[in-house]
Amino acid sequence: MSRNAQNPVQFRQKRLRHISWLKLKNLQIKVNFFYVWFTIHSDEKSKAIYLSDKIENDLNPNWKLKNIRNFSHKNFILRVWYSDRSTSDSKSRLNLLIEAYIDLDHFVYLGDINLNYSSSKFSNFIVFEFFDNFVFCEPIDDNQLIVKTQNSYKLNSNEQKKSYDLNLLRRLCNFDRVIKEIRKKTDLLETHTNPRLETFRHYTQLKMQIEETSYNIELTKLKLESTKESILNLNENNRWIKKSVLLYKNSIVNLRNKCRAENESIINKRKICDNLIREQVLVEKGIKIRRKELVLALSEIFFINKIKENSNEILNVCLDFSKTYEEKKENELNVALGYFVQALDLLSFIIAVPLRYPLVVRSSKSSIVEFVENGNIREYALYLSTNGNELGFKYALRLLESNVFQLRFFLDPKHDFRKIEDLLTHLKWMFDYLVI
Repeated sequence: MSRNAQNPVQFRQKRLRHISWLKLKNLQIKVNFFYVWFTIHSDEKSKAIYLSDKIENDLNPNWKLKNIRNFSHKNFILRVWYSDRSTSDSKSRLNLLIEAYIDLDHFVYLGDINLNYSSSKFSNFIVFEFFDNFVFCEPIDDNQLIVKTQNSYKLNSNEQKKSYDLNLLRRLCNFDRVIKEIRKKTDLLETHTNPRLETFRHYTQLKMQIEETSYNIELTKLKLESTKESILNLNENNRWIKKSVLLYKNSIVNLRNKCRAENESIINKRKICDNLIREQVLVEKGIKIRRKELVLALSEIFFINKIKENSNEILNVCLDFSKTYEEKKENELNVALGYFVQALDLLSFIIAVPLRYPLVVRSSKSSIVEFVENGNIREYALYLSTNGNELGFKYALRLLESNVFQLRFFLDPKHDFRKIEDLLTHLKWMFDYLVI
């Protein structure tokens, strides 16, 4: 056995988990219909760690505490609540009846004492039952103890029993005889009055039944009147519903007619679109054929011939920007550039792709235009002269090369532009691609 079990009950350790029952005595609640329950808190500001069940209309409620094995509190706050069921206001219904700071070590062991809890001194009195048998209550004074005891009648040693004389015995006999006669009369009265009472009860029952039947008849009359009114309302509602149904039917018919007309118009428009698509396909085919013819004619006019591995000539005029070529005449380079610019401008016009940098075709004196900020333009010469600006000419060749790359990318997006190729090679490839 544990050391706690061997000690006397009043000296054992008392914790919240040892409580088996909580009993409240003589609660001061002034309403007739209520619920009462309690909550346990570890301190004043904390939430409830235990919430009891609600008990209805009982001023001496008892609760058996469940699932408190994990609570080892010795000191805690007990709050007893009650709610008034007679009012519908939520604020006035919930009320705090008792808020007590409980220290279990100061509770008193009652033992065999049976207190008279009905006394006003024990209003809102708290009693705990520990270890399923032993009852402890809150501390009370010895003057407050009001114990229920059995009535005992004892004789003092000085008193002597009185003896009865003959006159007293006679009087007792007379009393006895009178009591017997009164009993006989009462029996006779009972025999006469009982059937009358039964008939009266039967009459009252019949009268109550008649009143109930009349009340039920009145109720049925009222119900019949209400049903008649409801039937009339339903008839009116049916009329309105029929009218609305007719209107909806007419609107549905109109919508169907409109849908049919729209479907017919859609079919006609679809036919027109199909015809337009067919015409467009035919036009596109014609445009492709015409484009091939124009590109073929353009390639025949501006004939490109390969001289070496990295040099080509256009119309038997070599277009080479190497140092060996710089020693030749400037007029030959300008003529080749004029042919190239004219061929490139016509090719962009045939395939309907506007160039990023527009070309100004003037045969061997052609130029290229660059758009700058605020809508201004700059024009660079695509020819060399003895007094010309060599840096401007090189910049114009870069712009011309970007135009060639633009057309090549439009026709062949997967081309690797890191591969070094001259301008005439790109132009010849575009001619061959568009003719096929």
